[in-house]
Amino acid sequence: MIPTLLFLIQNSSVPQIVEYPNQNRRSVAIEAIVKLPSLNSSQRYVLSQSLSIAVQMTPEYGNRDVLRILQTGTRFRLYQAADHLRIGLTVDPEDFGPGLSLMHSVLTNPTFLQDTIKVRKSSIVNPWAPAYRGFELQETFLQREDIVGLWKGIMRPKNISVAISGRFRANEPSEKWRGMQSDWDTVVPSQLPLTYPPKLKEVPNTPPILVFDSKPISISKDTLGTYLLAANSLGIGKESIQWLVAREELNMSYRQEAFLIPTTGGWRFRMAFATDNGSIKPETIAELRTKLRAKSEALTQIDLDHAIGLGKGYLTNRMPNLPMVLGVGEVLSGDANDELYIRHYFKTMFSFDWDAQSLFVQMKNTTVADLRKLVTKIIDESDVRIY
Repeated sequence: MIPTLLFLIQNSSVPQIVEYPNQNRRSVAIEAIVKLPSLNSSQRYVLSQSLSIAVQMTPEYGNRDVLRILQTGTRFRLYQAADHLRIGLTVDPEDFGPGLSLMHSVLTNPTFLQDTIKVRKSSIVNPWAPAYRGFELQETFLQREDIVGLWKGIMRPKNISVAISGRFRANEPSEKWRGMQSDWDTVVPSQLPLTYPPKLKEVPNTPPILVFDSKPISISKDTLGTYLLAANSLGIGKESIQWLVAREELNMSYRQEAFLIPTTGGWRFRMAFATDNGSIKPETIAELRTKLRAKSEALTQIDLDHAIGLGKGYLTNRMPNLPMVLGVGEVLSGDANDELYIRHYFKTMFSFDWDAQSLFVQMKNTTVADLRKLVTKIIDESDVRIY
């Protein structure tokens, strides 16, 4: 997706907007990235609940209005990651103006009805979810004043960047966006609600997830492709190192994955194993690490070619195997909306463009020795966590 126009509003009182006109799209995608400050585990939980409530209704848009504006068959895309929130929606081309207005209304003034807050269910229902999270999350009781205060404290213009892609006249979204800025509150609060976590709710025990968590890694346009290649080799499919060792040799795990993830301590490479209590003994974990390392040292050109083929699938053919987790429990699908989101995320957070073709070239230029060295380093230097 190559933009024919890039228009930026850069002012501390006005969120940034980026335009990617694309006359070939049948819909318009609107994606907001909200940079997050440091938050504790209770604030994270309240924010995760707030995110799904905020898009239901605002003073300007009732529930029926929201459903009318969204393109038929779509819904808001809502992720919380360690470093940002994603709020995305899809509209028909003739509705991109109302879509922008709805996005503005959600960011500035969601209704947060008390009755809606009361009926929210626990978000901790999937034992795999902690492996997909780059932050601690602890359930706590929901109070409307905490939700409102936290939302308004985070939703500051300097934290927000909005991208729009689809069929529209150049500068038209930017002109509409500029006319919606009167409601932004630019006064930064001295502190956010729940700075000191309240009494926590008990969460039922779930089957353990064993995680090898790397030291913080440097994400750049020159390193990202090789890390994705390492994830292909380690954790995608039945030919992956993790599958061959943890499932076939040790019979200790029924599900294994490797992926990149932003965490509160920086980006990390994560290997995760769904297992049972008997498989988290220190001696079992030590044996797992030893066998993973041995398989990595024995990688061949055939293994490398297979890993490159997996990369070709999700980088050039939009197959949903991208080993990168940006939202809680969500793997990106590779569709046009997720492509805009990924590009906007990396441009906003790292100041470089997501270039699938360039990443694929990095993979093809990687040698077997390079892959062995990187994968072995990841295995050797990872810390073990049990969720």
